[in-house]
Amino acid sequence: MINRTDEPGLAATAAVPAAASPPAGVGESMVLDGHRIHYVDQGRGEVVVLIHGLGADLSRWHANIDALSRRHRVVALDLFGFGRSARLSGGYRAQVFVDQLAAVLDALAIERATLVGNSMGGWIAMLFAEQQPARVARLVLIAPAFVYGLPETVTAAQLAAGASPDSVAQMAAYLGRVHYAPPRDLRDIERLLDEHRMRNRGNAIAALARSIGTGEDVFTRERVAALDIATVVLHGTHDGVVPLAASQDLVATLPDARLRIVERAGRWPQLESPDALHDIFGC
Repeated sequence: MINRTDEPGLAATAAVPAAASPPAGVGESMVLDGHRIHYVDQGRGEVVVLIHGLGADLSRWHANIDALSRRHRVVALDLFGFGRSARLSGGYRAQVFVDQLAAVLDALAIERATLVGNSMGGWIAMLFAEQQPARVARLVLIAPAFVYGLPETVTAAQLAAGASPDSVAQMAAYLGRVHYAPPRDLRDIERLLDEHRMRNRGNAIAALARSIGTGEDVFTRERVAALDIATVVLHGTHDGVVPLAASQDLVATLPDARLRIVERAGRWPQLESPDALHDIFGC
């Protein structure tokens, strides 16, 4: 059984420079098999589901929820282990999030949606589309990561460490990899480090890194080539984590995909150049 509760004030604070503001939507929660899921459900119309990446939460969409919800019903959720959703005792892997997404759509009586996934969220969206293609209108993948697993030069331990900054210096380096114009003020960096720690209080990053390192749930090129769903891939020119060439190769492999390169944007173009995402939906 899934229980829902309205929780005013649960809209998360964004991990971006201080001038940014959180989404206006009221946060809600549901309980699935004893595990709390935090999400935002805002607007009416065709459904758009926003799926964050590794080490993030739904606040990664703070610049998009209001704009997209003017013409669409927008659902954004915290995946298990991140943000304000429940921490699991173990067993983090991509399939857990695919199952979580399916359960959330069922609970909200959503039969079909466009899935928008950033980084690891793009991989999750692809897995969901492969398993339940009738429920996916189209895919929007923003700098998708881990589709084929870890890069050959990166170990699971390195991935976990890179996604888990533990000092101001490490946080500054992390922000430099993901932003075109990272914050420089020491107070902003300290605040963002505190927020990053709060949304990643459990062991999800390390557990997921180990899972990806073993090749669990990753695609083969043949499976990607069989994923015949209309897809748009966005990629920032200054992404310091996943090279643009990875998205170019993905678009060349998918049967029905096009690439949109976003200038002056890093790992999160939906934050630094939100119109690049909004234009896809006519917003």
